[in-house]
Amino acid sequence: DAFDLKNINPLNVLALEIESTPDARILPLTVGLADHLFEHDGQITKREIRAITLSALAPRRGELLWDI
Repeated sequence: DAFDLKNINPLNVLALEIESTPDARILPLTVGLADHLFEHDGQITKREIRAITLSALAPRRGELLWDI
């Protein structure tokens, strides 16, 4: 069933049950994705450094970051 988030009072509690297929790729909620989630030739910044960098940049929803 679909619903519109605009019609939910901010004082209400909303619980969602998320279902996925058995082969779905689940991404962690922490900052900094694991190395195996990237296509690379072995030359990749360490996960901890990527996480610290993202934390310092503090991107907001909809913003785009480029890793050059």
